[in-house]
Amino acid sequence: AETAALKHQSLHDELTGLPNRVLLDNELAAAISAVQAKKKGLSLLYLDLDRFQVINDTFGYRWGDFLLQQVVPRLQGALRKADTVARVNGGDEFAVILPNIGDASGAVRIARRLLHLLEPPFQIEGHRVGLSASIGIGLCPEHGTDADTLLRRAALAVHQAKRTGVGYALYSPEQEEVYNPTRLL
Repeated sequence: AETAALKHQSLHDELTGLPNRVLLDNELAAAISAVQAKKKGLSLLYLDLDRFQVINDTFGYRWGDFLLQQVVPRLQGALRKADTVARVNGGDEFAVILPNIGDASGAVRIARRLLHLLEPPFQIEGHRVGLSASIGIGLCPEHGTDADTLLRRAALAVHQAKRTGVGYALYSPEQEEVYNPTRLL
């Protein structure tokens, strides 16, 4: 029982109970393998909470943690049982694996639903806190056929979503050049 608890702890985020980056990588690799076997696509949404650091800086990390815990049920409420939502790198970023949704229109529909569910203010200690997010979308197989590439490209698309203010953006090869950190060297 102790080893099962340790295994669970090593694969899940302590604050939210969601899969962590290690489990996300495993789940994404398995989902990509299934895509290749079934010849069906999948979508990966990379969600970054906007201005989250401002909440931490203004109200403290306890509020930020409480807010993250309130975000999770809203995200899960928009998803199917087969979908996976994970917390990425212990911050305010989440990844969502959508098996069998391999087209842009299906992924955009889910991204819009997630953004809509985050619109109502959250309640923290009697205060109403507004929150928004930006979502980057990567599709398998066209944007990547391995977990690292797909995750990186969905994360690149988040920068585009933030820049345009639309809320979500689909990965495009032009983003590689625009958001390439080696250009800054």
